[in-house]
Amino acid sequence: MDTSTGAMSRRDELAFAVFSTWSVVGLFLDGWSHRHDKPETFFTPYHLVLYSGFAAAVLWWATESSRRRRAGEPFTVPGGRLTVLAVAMIALGGGADMVWHEVFGVEADTEALLSPTHLLLFVGGVLLTSAPVRAAWSAAGDVAPTLVEFLPRVLTLALATSIAAFVTQFVHPFLADTFLPGDAADEWIGGLFLHTVILMVPLLTVLRRWRVPPGTVTVYVTAVTLLVLGLEAFERWPVVIAALVAGAVGDALLDRPHALGAAVPAALWAVFFAVVPFTDDFDWTVELWAGATTVAALGGLVLAVLAFPPPVSGAQTAERAPERARS
Repeated sequence: MDTSTGAMSRRDELAFAVFSTWSVVGLFLDGWSHRHDKPETFFTPYHLVLYSGFAAAVLWWATESSRRRRAGEPFTVPGGRLTVLAVAMIALGGGADMVWHEVFGVEADTEALLSPTHLLLFVGGVLLTSAPVRAAWSAAGDVAPTLVEFLPRVLTLALATSIAAFVTQFVHPFLADTFLPGDAADEWIGGLFLHTVILMVPLLTVLRRWRVPPGTVTVYVTAVTLLVLGLEAFERWPVVIAALVAGAVGDALLDRPHALGAAVPAALWAVFFAVVPFTDDFDWTVELWAGATTVAALGGLVLAVLAFPPPVSGAQTAERAPERARS
């Protein structure tokens, strides 16, 4: 079995999309149970969903390897060595997590998110769910896929991003306890900027590699949003409108990455602040919500400029070459 390359067939990508969705839904169900004070133990239905998805993926992987070997086909590990590392991290993290709970008890609130065994699982999960994107990145051609062709990749990218959002859920504005002026507002504004970065970096990175099809941004932003909202049983379901609007804006600006970098977070948070008064007590001043939206838009613009720097002219390149040589 070759782990040096990570090429994926369409069959591989679809399998990763199915099993990754299965496991990540289990993760968010477990997060929902923690947030709603369900019985705290390692052996829960939510852990069963999480780990059965992983087990099914490993079983499929072994079965597929055997099938290809019998057919005389070469079999490379989908996603390469990082996929092997991810499987090892999740297997080790799952076993260690059970022992950890037996020794130290079951964590609550933020402690559960920062438990060493959980962090090992989270990192393994990001590496595993991102395998289709990582594998396709180094593949020749495939610069402008259709939405149907790209769908498994954008879905698994959203799942990987959602794991990062899950880890930092304690400052996610979608899950805010209150929207009143004061110290809590500072915390949620910081979280707003953090989650703008978490959302935009993977998206801008993908835009560097592919001319993604229209619909990609909508699928990506909406999938991440739905998973985060699920942690509170979709009590703030109107926030999905913000995701749809932000996605539509992004899909309209696919050929203008700098504008997209600013416009997607601007649309997401502007519409969020427009709909959240219908679900929560909202008493932020215009300076707070408008300023927070502006900070997010400026942050997205900076990330886009870093991802897509202005081209350097031939004259500028020639002038800078001696400086690089001296350095």
